Amino acid sequence: MPTKLTEAHRQALKLFRERHGDDDGTLKKYVAGFRHERKQISEALRKGPATVPDLARQTDLPADQVLWHVTAMRKYGAVREAGPEGDYVKYEFVEENAK
Repeated sequence: MPTKLTEAHRQALKLFRERHGDDDGTLKKYVAGFRHERKQISEALRKGPATVPDLARQTDLPADQVLWHVTAMRKYGAVREAGPEGDYVKYEFVEENAK
C-alpha cells in the first residue's frame, strides 16, 4: 500500500530537484527515449527469439545500443539465451508469469 509523503520527504525531494534539476527537460527526453527503445526490443523478442543484429534491423536501432539493452535485460531476467545462431547468440523474451 502506498504511503503518503511527509513534509520532510517533500522538502528533501524539492532540495534534490533544485540540486539536480532538469530545467531544459533533457533527462525527461532521455528517459522517454530509453523506455521507447526498451519497448521496441521487448516487442520484437515477443515475436520470437532473435540475435542482436536481427533486433537492430527490426527496431532500426544501432546494434551497440541493442546489445546494451539486451545485456541489461538479461541481467535482470527479462530475456535469456535461446541458443546459438552462427556467430551470434539468440535471445528470447521471458514472460513475467513464467518464472
